[in-house]
Amino acid sequence: MAGSHAEQYALDDLTGARCAEAEAAGALERQPELDVVVVGSGAARPVSVVRAVRRAAARVPVVLVVPPAREVQVRYELSCLSTPPRDVTVVTGVDAVRQAVATGLGRGRTARTPLVATLRHPPEPFTPSLDVGALVDQAPVGVVLCAPDGALEAWNRRAAQMLDLTGSSESHRLEDVLAGAVPLLAAPHETGLVVPTLTGRHLDVTGVVTETDAGRRSVLLLLVDVTEQRRAERDRERLSRQVDLLGRISEALVTTLDVEESMGQLAAVLVPEFADWVSVQLTDDLGDLGVVTVRHRDPALQDAVAEVERRQGLHASAGAPSRRVARGEGPLLLRDVDADELERSVEDPVLREHFRSFGLSSLIAVPLPGRDGILGSLVLVRDDSRRTFRRSHLSVAVEAGRRAGIALDNARLYARQHELAGELQRSLLTAPPRVPHGEIAVRYVAAAHEAQVGGDWYDAFAQPDGATVLVVGDVIGHDRRAAAGMSQIRGVLRGIGYTTGEDPGGILVRADEAMAGLGIGAMATALVVRIEPLGDHRPDGLKLAWSSAGHPPMLVLTPEGEVRVLTGDGSPRASADLLLGLDPASPRTVSHAQVPDGSVLLLYSDGLVERRGEDLEDGISRLADTLAFAPEGEGLEALCDRVLDQMLPVEPEDDVAVVAIRLQAPV
Repeated sequence: MAGSHAEQYALDDLTGARCAEAEAAGALERQPELDVVVVGSGAARPVSVVRAVRRAAARVPVVLVVPPAREVQVRYELSCLSTPPRDVTVVTGVDAVRQAVATGLGRGRTARTPLVATLRHPPEPFTPSLDVGALVDQAPVGVVLCAPDGALEAWNRRAAQMLDLTGSSESHRLEDVLAGAVPLLAAPHETGLVVPTLTGRHLDVTGVVTETDAGRRSVLLLLVDVTEQRRAERDRERLSRQVDLLGRISEALVTTLDVEESMGQLAAVLVPEFADWVSVQLTDDLGDLGVVTVRHRDPALQDAVAEVERRQGLHASAGAPSRRVARGEGPLLLRDVDADELERSVEDPVLREHFRSFGLSSLIAVPLPGRDGILGSLVLVRDDSRRTFRRSHLSVAVEAGRRAGIALDNARLYARQHELAGELQRSLLTAPPRVPHGEIAVRYVAAAHEAQVGGDWYDAFAQPDGATVLVVGDVIGHDRRAAAGMSQIRGVLRGIGYTTGEDPGGILVRADEAMAGLGIGAMATALVVRIEPLGDHRPDGLKLAWSSAGHPPMLVLTPEGEVRVLTGDGSPRASADLLLGLDPASPRTVSHAQVPDGSVLLLYSDGLVERRGEDLEDGISRLADTLAFAPEGEGLEALCDRVLDQMLPVEPEDDVAVVAIRLQAPV
């Protein structure tokens, strides 16, 4: 019935079948051995025709051909029937018609010549059985009167317009014209039920039990067209979802300054809510692909995703949408990505095969704009399991790309500054020298939330007379001024210590004077230690001299495993000499001690032992315990690593500088 020329041609071409056109009335009765009934895509009310076929031939398979845009609505109306018909196949497209008909013909009907009937039966005239009256007929809302079994009894003009009820209507029942309202027949209530119609409208339907003049029970349905309201609600909901999505993108991107982590979090927000899979691509300074992040909604494809990430960096095609928008060609919306488009865009056959397995129906590609140009591209892809991208999706993707570009630009800038700061730190904190009094190891750990350079420092050098000098210090503050002050004070101490040959107290006095004279406006704690032999060629130990400018005391681990805190006067607290930069006339105390050969001397900044809400002495005690439990035969480098691992939190709040020496008396 009402089949297109293409549908009828497909049936004519079906092997072993012949098509016959029958007139409507009695057509099914005249074909008692009918094999398949095909209801073509031109039927205005296909569900009504299905019911008519079922009444005449309950066991004959029915193939219902519908346009793609009406498929969901037709399936919905079939499900709403009081007794949903079985053996009904809903298809879209000519190829599907051939396959469905062939399936119906193969159900035990091979003994005779198959027949496919394309019915053309004009609808029988249908008029209401009751008169609603002139007043109701002119009402601005739709009014429908139904029998309890769903038969239409009366309606007004507005209802006729809403439901397309005419004098030649095919339907006599509510389930054929407004299937979603059928539940109101069994349980009428005054609360409205929004029901879609075949024409794409939405009606607010209210059911009320009433009686006719003859006293027979009926159900009165009141219909209000709420299509525009529903459309506005959907627009508001869509806008709300879009705003929420963009908000979560911004929230995800501000939680990290790591470039690759930012790309991963962006992809995690977009998949699967907005796209089935995405590819985020950043270019380097030369315009080549640098970092690629791909995410798919199916975890089972993780291995293929990893290979795509690797191959895209090596085999990206110049004509790919991602490369085109990265060159400045603007946002792209491809609503239908066919095989030819995929062939043109992706030259690498391995990538093409992966993209086919991922699913590729529609695509959006937008640039990732930075401060000084385009950083890369964001590609969003949907497969054929849901609606293709539309123009409204493109605007959301463009805004997502803009926000992502700003965040990624900040992350990239931070990474470059971090790298530059690290290079500066390494240039300021030189590798430990070879000295005659033992092996030296150094460590520097930056605070988790600060730049890679700070106010803490260490130093080690040999004086002209052969003595070894160790220095550790900490400039007050955690900003760039502290780092600059650190480099100046370190240079002053290093120069004075080498050229003058002074003891530690003299080095600090002269450094204080130089800082005042040179206008170095910084304050710092510092600990200076001088190491030299005992004299008379005694190989059993070394003597130490040190002076502290308000710095935490050093620790000694003897070969026997004993740990001592060297404070100078035997008290648990370090010497109370003033910090550098406060008073150039302040005197400096020099302390002395002898330590056995093979001992480990540990100098450190306060970030290693100082914690909020804890006394400094408690932190020093924990450090002493950590040293005391050193494994037998532990090397100096391993000792430094173990100390940092056990003493520092996952994210240190302060910079830490450590210098350690395993003492060895020169032979």
